[in-house]
Amino acid sequence: PRPSPIKKFLKQNIIIPNLLSGMQQEIKSESQATQMYYQILLCRAQDLCYVVHKSDIEMKKIIEFYKQCHDNEHLFQAYYCMGCIYRDFKDAPRALSYYQDALNLKKYSKDDALTARLYNQIGQLQESGYSFKSAQTSYIMALKYFKRSNDSLTIPHAMLNVAHTFMDQNNIKEALSYCFQAKVLTDKLHNEDQKAGIRLEITNVFFQLDKYPQAEEELNLIGNRLKRNRDLSAYNLGIGMLLDSRGKNDAAAKCYKLSASLGDSNLKEEAYDYLYQGYKAEGG
Repeated sequence: PRPSPIKKFLKQNIIIPNLLSGMQQEIKSESQATQMYYQILLCRAQDLCYVVHKSDIEMKKIIEFYKQCHDNEHLFQAYYCMGCIYRDFKDAPRALSYYQDALNLKKYSKDDALTARLYNQIGQLQESGYSFKSAQTSYIMALKYFKRSNDSLTIPHAMLNVAHTFMDQNNIKEALSYCFQAKVLTDKLHNEDQKAGIRLEITNVFFQLDKYPQAEEELNLIGNRLKRNRDLSAYNLGIGMLLDSRGKNDAAAKCYKLSASLGDSNLKEEAYDYLYQGYKAEGG
C-alpha cells in the first residue's frame, strides 16, 4: 500500500505551525501513533513561534502513550514539550522536573538541536532564578549541542547566553571572549536580517560591559537593514545611549521616544527609564 501522505509529511519533521494546524481534521483518520507524533510536532512548532501553551491535557496523554509503548525517543520529545508547557504556566519547578525527565532520556535521541534547546530552556529558568553558575553550565552544554547540529544561526545566540552568565559573575574577560566569538560567526552569515538581529544582541552586551566603541561599531554595521519594530526599537535605544554618552541629550531623547513607540513592554520600560534619567540630570 502507498504510504499515508500525512505520515510522509510528519517524517520530514517539518515544524510549520500554520501547516500543522490546518491538518487537525485529516490527522484524526490516522493511526494513534501518527496522531501522537503530530501533537508533538505541533507543540514544538508553536513553541518556536512563541505561541503560549495553554493546556497540558493532551501532552499528558502523549507521555502515557509513549511510556506504554516504551518509545524513549519520542518520550524524550514529549517530556521536553511538557517542560515548555509548564514554563508557559510560570511553574518553573515542574518545568525543570520535566526537562530533567527529558535529560534522563537524551541518550535515546539523535536530535542534537532539540537537546541543545533543552539545555537552553533549563539555563533560562536557572538564570531567572539567579542560579548563574548552574545556568552557565546548562548554556555551555546547549552551545555544545548546537555546534553538533551545525546550526550556524543559533550558535552565536548560544555564545551570547554564555557571555551573559559570565557578566552576571563579573567575569568580564570571559564575557568579552564569547561575545567576540559570536561576532566572528555572525559576520559569516549571509542573511542580512539575521546578522542585524544578532548584532543588536552583541551591541547590548558591549553596552553592559561599557564598551561603547565596540557597541558603536556594531550599530554602524547594522545601518538601515532592520525591518521589525522590536529591532528598530533596540537600534534606536542603542543610538540614544551613544548620543547620551557624548552629552547630546536632546538628540538622545528623540531616539528614546522613538524606541519607546516601537518596542515591546521591556524595551518601552528601558527607553522611558533612560528618558527619565536624562530629564532628571537636567533638573526636569
